Amino acid sequence: SVLWCLAFLLVLPASFLAHDAGLHAHPSLPYSFRARVVLWDYTAERTLDHPWLGIGVNSTREIGVASRKVLTPAQKEGFRIRKEAGDVTIYRTTGHHTHSLYLQTWFELGAVGAALFALAGALVILRAETLPRDLHPYAAAAFATFALIAAFAWGMWQTWWMCAVGLLALYLCLGFQRGESRAHL
Repeated sequence: SVLWCLAFLLVLPASFLAHDAGLHAHPSLPYSFRARVVLWDYTAERTLDHPWLGIGVNSTREIGVASRKVLTPAQKEGFRIRKEAGDVTIYRTTGHHTHSLYLQTWFELGAVGAALFALAGALVILRAETLPRDLHPYAAAAFATFALIAAFAWGMWQTWWMCAVGLLALYLCLGFQRGESRAHL
């Protein structure tokens, strides 16, 4: 649970650090990662505009769509990189989503939301400790997988993502019930 909480605490400095280290311009890194570094840096900067309560639930997509309609490529800051078919410009926008649950939580829900989300995850981890001992590795692996994917995944409010998280909990419960029924035989 400490690592989970640290992810929320360190996501803003890590976003700035990755950009300041020039990872967005490093040609050996994949294009999608380089674009995320720019996106994370810009979103982290915008997070500081509304640090306590954020900009509102699921607002990242609306802001990303609006910024693309209003600004022309010449007005946006960006840099050109080489991609398979030629040069591509990566612009400093929030995009449709932040590609990080931790950063999106800060951006949309602010420090209050980040603290509540971190607390909720910590409580899930602590609750997993009440499962039978032989299920601990499965619960830990499931949560660790979720936390790692959440660090680089798409938007946190996407239907498929929320369903995947719900199914994860359902599968763990089904596994627990199956294990209990076998224990009674």
